[in-house]
Amino acid sequence: MFGPAETKTLFLLFQKLCSARSSRLDGLKLLVQIVSSLPKEAIEPFLPAVINILTVLAERGASQAIREQILLALAWLTIRFGRSASTQLVLQKGEQVFLGFFSVLFRNGINDMSEVVQKIEAYGIVKMLETEQGFYAANRAALGQGLIAVMRYALKDVNKNLFTGDASFLNKAVEYDAYHKLSLASIEPADPIPEVKDMMKVTQDLISVVVQQCGGSLDSVLQALPRDDQEYLWKKLNQWTVCSQTRKMTNTLWFLLYIDYEAHSYCTSDEAA
Repeated sequence: MFGPAETKTLFLLFQKLCSARSSRLDGLKLLVQIVSSLPKEAIEPFLPAVINILTVLAERGASQAIREQILLALAWLTIRFGRSASTQLVLQKGEQVFLGFFSVLFRNGINDMSEVVQKIEAYGIVKMLETEQGFYAANRAALGQGLIAVMRYALKDVNKNLFTGDASFLNKAVEYDAYHKLSLASIEPADPIPEVKDMMKVTQDLISVVVQQCGGSLDSVLQALPRDDQEYLWKKLNQWTVCSQTRKMTNTLWFLLYIDYEAHSYCTSDEAA
């Protein structure tokens, strides 16, 4: 059984690994093992320092793999312990840091090959967006990016960032050294939420929550997103509406979303003209 001394040693090892670019990914993998295994009271004293490290590592220039490991660690924290151990600690660093940090992580997307890891990340994002009011601030770009990341996962839609743009892992130097061969990379995580089987339903419920939290309209979310993300979000929402009707899951919310989509398309066409 791990005591305070052993726990401190693990976090010191995490910090040391993250201090070098060649072992940074391994440090984050170690962090995931720590936060997915140890009780909250054991890791809570170290979380503020951990969040400081994560926000620094996620800054511009971090690889796709690094950003996704950070997302995975935060997803585990949120699922196991709630917002007090994850998003709330980031929000304490200021709204600007909070929104920039999560915009980067969510736009990076869910790309891991493991289905269990994908599910953990997606469900973690869902719980973050449902419980953390910081995402509903004036700038809702992070909210929109999180919603898109979950929808891409639920719809089995390939994340464009895998193959295009600066976020492509194909264009990044591989962070690999001798330690990596002995790392925790090959350990498949256990599913922490086996009772959650219908992620499509979870995603649909999330969309409903976001719309309600935004006053019944996604306009403020759309306005905060880049044009390509606006188009993707509305296209998929429109398809989802048709799918829901086909499955006899009619809901006034989906009708309102469709009307909102048509109105937004009309306004966009007018602006282009």
